Amino acid sequence: MRKKYFASLISHIYLLLLCFFAVFPLLWIIISSIKGKGELTGNPTAFLPKVITLEYYRHVIFDLGFIVNIRNSVIISLATTGIAIT
Repeated sequence: MRKKYFASLISHIYLLLLCFFAVFPLLWIIISSIKGKGELTGNPTAFLPKVITLEYYRHVIFDLGFIVNIRNSVIISLATTGIAIT
């Protein structure tokens, strides 16, 4: 019984560490995306931002034409699907 409990404990610790190593980089990317430019380049090791900004998201959506690109992709995929079905 004790041996089974110990094996289960080791297994759970291993799985928790595995989940941490899988999720932490994604969390770091998301948190880094809401940091300001000065904060991101000034101290990249600080985990939580002092000021939350959506500057990079605004730049991608409005300045780089993200909406137009998504629209074009939807048109192409619908046309391709329509041609493949008929």
